[in-house]
Amino acid sequence: MNLASWGLGLKRLSFPREASSAEIDTIVYGSFPQLSGRGYDILRTGPKCKSLVVIATPPGGMTIPYMMDIVQQSKLYIRPKDHSLVEQLQTDVADASKNCSESDDSSDKSPRAFRSKGAERAVEVSSSASDMEQQSSPFVSLLDESEEEFDKQLKLAISASLLESNAVVDAVETESIPFKEALKKLCETTIKPKEYQRITIRRSHIFDDSIRLFQKGVCCNKPFKVTFIGEPAVDLGGPLREYFTVMMRAIAKNSSLFEGRTGQRVLRSNVSAVLEKTYLHVGRMMGASLLQGGSPPTFLANSIVDYMLYGIEGVQLRINNIPDIALQKVLKELEDASSVSEFQGLLDNPVLSHRIQLGIDKPSTHYHLTDKSHILRILCIHQTILSSKGQIDQMMEGLNEHGLLSLMKKYPECARVMLSNATEVLTAAAMIDLFQVEYSSCGSNNRQKEEASIIMFYDYLQDIEDGKVFLSTEPTKVQMALEKVLQFTTGSRSIPPLGFDSSPTINFCHDPAVTLPTSNTCSMSITLPTAIINVDTFSSRMTYGIGNSLGCLGHV
Repeated sequence: MNLASWGLGLKRLSFPREASSAEIDTIVYGSFPQLSGRGYDILRTGPKCKSLVVIATPPGGMTIPYMMDIVQQSKLYIRPKDHSLVEQLQTDVADASKNCSESDDSSDKSPRAFRSKGAERAVEVSSSASDMEQQSSPFVSLLDESEEEFDKQLKLAISASLLESNAVVDAVETESIPFKEALKKLCETTIKPKEYQRITIRRSHIFDDSIRLFQKGVCCNKPFKVTFIGEPAVDLGGPLREYFTVMMRAIAKNSSLFEGRTGQRVLRSNVSAVLEKTYLHVGRMMGASLLQGGSPPTFLANSIVDYMLYGIEGVQLRINNIPDIALQKVLKELEDASSVSEFQGLLDNPVLSHRIQLGIDKPSTHYHLTDKSHILRILCIHQTILSSKGQIDQMMEGLNEHGLLSLMKKYPECARVMLSNATEVLTAAAMIDLFQVEYSSCGSNNRQKEEASIIMFYDYLQDIEDGKVFLSTEPTKVQMALEKVLQFTTGSRSIPPLGFDSSPTINFCHDPAVTLPTSNTCSMSITLPTAIINVDTFSSRMTYGIGNSLGCLGHV
């Protein structure tokens, strides 16, 4: 098989470090025009096997920062999404297979297909976050070099990914629907819909009140009816979604239980919290949110997610997950060390004095560059996992109270996407697709006003995505977020893993005195004023209404 003759040979691709989904598509399709109109998948080797798995595309689209965070040091491959190319290549593939079987005396062909010298050069990203941060170039290269011919084993590996799409572990493509169905079934069989529990919460003490209630024996499988102290809304769904949203944010921000940067939080070694089973109840709170249609915990560091889904052997090297800035800095320097003397000198850094207790107990002069990967893995896993393993295990126990974590382990790639911070990314297009518009009859005067308002609303959503809308400008600019619009309408800042029970709706108010939007989070509806005809005025009134209403539940 000659992939190069089809325009699918090796090429050098470079992407801006912050490349968006559209920028990636432009570069890929420009380099491989044969893929235009057919689409493509980006695959990587799985954590526990040599099979290729499809990298899940987050709601905001595939971006370079997302791939850097998810993939780390795995190799990447591009495969046509439209397998009509397969029929055109079958004859060449058969010939390549025959030639290789006649000329290759090795009995271990399958593994080598992904590990041959050629494969080391195949569509590949050096995606270690620390590597990229240290490089001065603003671009990421997908290929090391361009060649006219492939290694024979590489030909077979790529052809296998084309021809045996059903056999390849396309984790997200083949497991996404079964995962959602299994999660839905678990929710249906676990939740007791008629056995409601009253949850009374102070908005200013979300975490403390929630822990108190869970410690008293709140059942995760009995639907909550939420009342916020001082807020009269009747819970028909809106307050519950709002509760899970603010509860997750309160858990993530709890500095006594978690540490690290936003969106990549690791668990503190809080022994007191373990003895009080606080982490157990935190896990139960996460489980209750997922079972009852709330937000997933998307704030956990990727190392924690690795451990939860794959166990200790599946934890990848993620230096940027280490919360200790001084240690993180030394480990990045250790990773970048290019000489034996530099490497050995860093091992004697006082910041790494604890290495002796971790089994890295020889004098630094006994270690060489070939030991780098092993040493870095030990130090990272200790810092992110083993130093707080008791806390993580207790949280996992709570999350699995009704078998939720066990289900996630059966569909790890889909679960990773659900737990990834990328799942919180919203786009204007996704918001527009989410809403159902309730128009007046065609041809009526009201219908014309409604269509004018909906155009301004769609433009408003796009302006938010483009960073052109601000909640305030003094003393500093605070950008408006699409998540706030979603929360204003539904009570939730993100779309739940199983989606909403019904589509959020857009209604219209024709009262000329009304110039602000209103919403009902229980019915998940937003009402737009039609009295405003100026685009700038519409935008400012929408921002004022939404920005000053968040935190009030029910009808706002």
